[in-house]
Amino acid sequence: MVKNLLLVALRNFKRDKWYRLLNILGLTIGTKFSLFLIFYIKDELSYDRFTIYTFCFGCITALLTVIFHTLKAALANPVRSLRIE
Repeated sequence: MVKNLLLVALRNFKRDKWYRLLNILGLTIGTKFSLFLIFYIKDELSYDRFTIYTFCFGCITALLTVIFHTLKAALANPVRSLRIE
């Protein structure tokens, strides 16, 4: 029975070349996209797991962001930043 199914599939593949090309192309694109997505998610989830101080990175990032915005405001209008309100 399996032999008959394979023979029918091979006959159809020989007869419909564009259909075969479309199937194989869709399968390869889907497989490549799935593998890319899996590897990307795996890489993103493994970010900052190489050190035991992962909790500090968020604090440092927040502190640097506040300092950057403070300096940006001070450089934009130095007189207003020196004024105490």
